[in-house]
Amino acid sequence: MKFICELSGIGGILGIPLHKRSHCISALCSRHGAGILGGFTVNNVHLFKLILVAFLVCFPYERLKAQSVVQLRKTGETWELTRDGEPYFIRGVGGTGSLSFLKQLGGNSIRTWSVEDAERTLDAAYAEGVTVCVGMWLEHERHGFDYQDQARVQQQKRRCLDSVKRLKDHPAVLMWGIGNEMEGNGKDPAIWKAVEEIAEEIKSLDPNHPTMTVIAELGEGENKIRAIEEHCPSIDVIGVNSYGGITTLASRFKNAKVSKPFVITEHGPAGPWEVGKTSWDSPIEASSTEKAKLYASGYEASVASQAGLCLGAYSFLWGHKQETTATWFGMLLPDGSRLAAVDVISSAWTGKPPANRCPEI
Repeated sequence: MKFICELSGIGGILGIPLHKRSHCISALCSRHGAGILGGFTVNNVHLFKLILVAFLVCFPYERLKAQSVVQLRKTGETWELTRDGEPYFIRGVGGTGSLSFLKQLGGNSIRTWSVEDAERTLDAAYAEGVTVCVGMWLEHERHGFDYQDQARVQQQKRRCLDSVKRLKDHPAVLMWGIGNEMEGNGKDPAIWKAVEEIAEEIKSLDPNHPTMTVIAELGEGENKIRAIEEHCPSIDVIGVNSYGGITTLASRFKNAKVSKPFVITEHGPAGPWEVGKTSWDSPIEASSTEKAKLYASGYEASVASQAGLCLGAYSFLWGHKQETTATWFGMLLPDGSRLAAVDVISSAWTGKPPANRCPEI
């Protein structure tokens, strides 16, 4: 059932994050004392307040606040991302761990890899004033997907476009992340064709949010970003996952002389595929202190010092996971305690270290 709420000052409340509205509601009710809701006059201030709270907190987001407008602007050779007209540099993480903690540390965005549970993630992010790079999973050939099979390729495209139609008006959407490391060695034009077709139709459905595709490093001779340049004109931003090579990524990206800006979509410690091994062939994991040094040096070399080309970064991983070991990639422990990587990334975001820093090993 569609309700119509007509009340002086309502527009101001709708522009305020959900978790801050209660104070404004109290002030508004005290000032007006009564209002009109759904065509019915409400004279009891307390009853009116209850109705208004229920309406503002529970009513679907698409009727509460307009779609955000995110634009990519180029002035001379300088790229800039703007959100609702204001410059927006991504201070982000990959994952959906504690968003209030992320906000406290200076973060402003998260990245997902699929649209699973997307509405809940977007609502939670919006409540904290955080944006979301909405990831749409594209299948990998190494997992058995065939990009020559047009029936399956078109089915995948429809799935992505359905997600865009469903989510595009949510105010927490920052951009669309089309795929994650689906390109393999980057030499199959069929994969880039599939990415381009999705991006082109997304831009038609939603011109207010940029498109990005995410690759694993730049490829042999930077062939992956050259392929995006050639085959994917509808991709606005190149997302790059980089671990051991993060400190040289920006210089290698520049050398390719492509026309698009980039976002670091994953970075962290050197991966288990990039480190030495024990005599029994197990990758050697660095200490949390050593990992933090690579987070910091990589961020400085390829993000902080590359304004105008790099639009920001999503550090990996905001939470914890089992991958090679239980601690290799997580920035947090299972109990929510932060590791040294959090300290250095927060320092990069805010310009000052957090209080009570993690111990050094």
